[in-house]
Amino acid sequence: MLLEKNIPFEYIEITESIGNLKKFLKLRDTMKGFQLAKRSHSVGVPALVIGDEVILNITNKVIKNLEEMKERQIDEK
Repeated sequence: MLLEKNIPFEYIEITESIGNLKKFLKLRDTMKGFQLAKRSHSVGVPALVIGDEVILNITNKVIKNLEEMKERQIDEK
C-alpha cells in the first residue's frame, strides 16, 4: 500500500537476520506503542514506526493520513 501511494518507508525483514530480529525486539520491548501487542501475546507485526508512534493496525485511513503528511512536507519545502 505504501509503495502504491509513493510514501517513503524503510522495510526491514526481521527474518532475514538475527541482527534485524534483535533490532525489532528492542523496539517492541521498549516502545509504549507495542504494549497492547505484548499484553495480548502478539508479535506486533506488521507495524509502522513513525518517530515515537507505533501503528499496528494499518488501515486505509492511516495510509491517507500518511499521504497528507507527505503532501504537507512537500508544500513546506
